Order: sequence, then C-alpha cells, then structure tokens
Amino acid sequence: MTRPAPTWLKSPGPRCLIAAVGVLWLVADAQLRAAQPAESWRMSGANPQRTSWVPDEVRGPLFPAWYRPIEAYVPRDVQVIAARGKVYVSSARGLYALGAKDGELVWRFDTEVPLGSAPTIDGQVCYVGGMDRKLHALDADTGKPLWSFDGAQAGYRTNPLVIDGKVFVGNRDGYFYSIGAHGTQQQGNIVWKFRTGGPVLNSAAYKDGVVLFVSNDCHAYALQAADGKLVWKSAPLPTHGFHSCWPVVYNDWVILCGMPNYADGPMSPHYLKLEQDDLFAAEGERGHELGPRAREPGAWPKGAATMDVSKAAVHFGQKPWRRFFFVLSRKDGKELVLNIDGQQGYAPITLH
Repeated sequence: MTRPAPTWLKSPGPRCLIAAVGVLWLVADAQLRAAQPAESWRMSGANPQRTSWVPDEVRGPLFPAWYRPIEAYVPRDVQVIAARGKVYVSSARGLYALGAKDGELVWRFDTEVPLGSAPTIDGQVCYVGGMDRKLHALDADTGKPLWSFDGAQAGYRTNPLVIDGKVFVGNRDGYFYSIGAHGTQQQGNIVWKFRTGGPVLNSAAYKDGVVLFVSNDCHAYALQAADGKLVWKSAPLPTHGFHSCWPVVYNDWVILCGMPNYADGPMSPHYLKLEQDDLFAAEGERGHELGPRAREPGAWPKGAATMDVSKAAVHFGQKPWRRFFFVLSRKDGKELVLNIDGQQGYAPITLH
C-alpha cells in the first residue's frame, strides 16, 4: 500500500527517489519552481556513458511526497529507474513498476530468485537480468513477458546497455554478451560474446561505437559494439576486484572504481585512518583539507572554488597499492600517470 506523506510535507517541485531497505521514498524540493518535463533516468547511471547526470536539478530542503513499503529486499547497490511516468525497482522477489506521481503499483514481475541489478528501459521495453541466469525482456507499461535469453551459465549482476538494436550485458560466468534487442531479427539470441578471465560484476559503459567494462580478472576491456572485436585490454589493475558501480566515460577518459587491497574493506577504520594520517593530518582554519584553495580557471563555472590536490596524486604514486580508483585513456586503455614536480602521481581520488 502506498502511504502519502502528510499534506504539509508535499511539494510541487522536482523530485528524487531514494531506495532504502524495504521502503521506497519520493522526496521533493519545495523551493524550486515547478519542474519541467523530467529527463528519464532509464538505466543505472542515467545514460550509456554512466555519468549520473541529467539536466533536471534537485537542491535545497527535501520533503517526503510519498513512500511505499516493499516487502522484498531491495539491494543497496540497485538504482531506482525513472521513465515513462513510472519508477522501476529491482528486488529479491522481482521487479516493481510504480506510478511516479503517487507510488501506486502499476505492475509486478515476480521471480523465484533475486534480480541482480536495476532494469534498463528502452522505448516500451524493459530489460533486466537475474540470478536465475536469464535476461528478461518485458513490456515496460504492463510487465508482460516478451522473451528471455537463458544462454548464460551464471546469474547477472549488471545493468544492461541497449544500443543500436543490441543488449550488452556482462555475466558472472566471465562472458560479456551481445544479445539481439526486442524487434530485431536476432531478438533474444546471441549476436556475439567475449570471454574474460573472471566474473563480470560491473555494468558496462558505451561511447562512440565502443563498449567499456571491467572483469574480476582485474583488467578493463574495450570492445567494438558491432562485432565484439577487442579494441584494447588494460594492464592488470592493482585492485581487489570490481564488485559494484560501473565505468564512467568523461571526454577521452574512463574512470573506474575497484576495491582496496585491505581485508577489512574500503570504509573500514583501518583504511580510512591511513588516508587521514597521510593526507589530512594538517588542520587549518577550515579544518582538515587536502590542499590550499584557489579559484583557478577550468572546465567548471567561472569563479568556482578549486583546491590543489597534488598531494594526493603524489601519495598514490608513492604507494600505488593503496589506489583503487583508476583513470584510463579511452583510446588505448593506458592509465593516466601524472608528473608532479618530477614525482610520479596517479588520479587524486580519495574516500575522504
């Protein structure tokens, strides 16, 4: 049952969705002008480059507009997808489609085992992979099953890409698959597949005819979308595997997030203390900051505050085993290496 928020909490402004375990919230900004028609967030990361950016802006105080309890477990790394006036939520018991305005159930697609990631909406078709080893194609408005591909040997934990009549999706069996999209001559059948040396647990990104993804063999891959031919394979990346998120394509670069080489995980007090001691020990009038502030010009709004983060770049150059964010060239897969006053450095991305 959908539970509306109290009248005094409602807002006519732009909205964003938050999925908590067992509860889906829609929150609204009470201070912005009435929203223009929203850009669809039709896949994880919003678009094939996985930039997590759409033109619509949500800012300021947020107030609940409605919330809906969902009895099935909603994994924390599953994004809520918004398209066609609905929100789509993957769960341990199947896929929910709810009305975006009121949270009322439009349809539900039940599965015996959990879905592995968020769905992707392409036109009137919804694609979602599950731990039942199937890629499902559903009618996005009714939930009616259209077809399923069951040629993989393991379950899916990745969000599909749909480009030029093909569905691209990695699988835990170590293969990356290209499947004919709904309505094509190869609908529901393998167009091509590419074998890696480990499970593919991260969703892929796409740019200019090339599909980019990582495997738990600790390599990144770039494949021609048309035929699956290898464009490049990266050098081994010093990470404890790739278990969540996706590559982000930014201009000529691919940004990857792996796992740290520490047994107690990336957010453990041990790892965070290492970064704190080495990078944020000095305290100034603003508290602990990585470097001095300025207003340097660049690819950001004029006059925006900037910060010198070369200290972090040098830190990861001196202790490369600590990095688990990587910036690779989209052209050849080589990692970005910086020269900071004669010292080698890597992308200055930290958890703090």
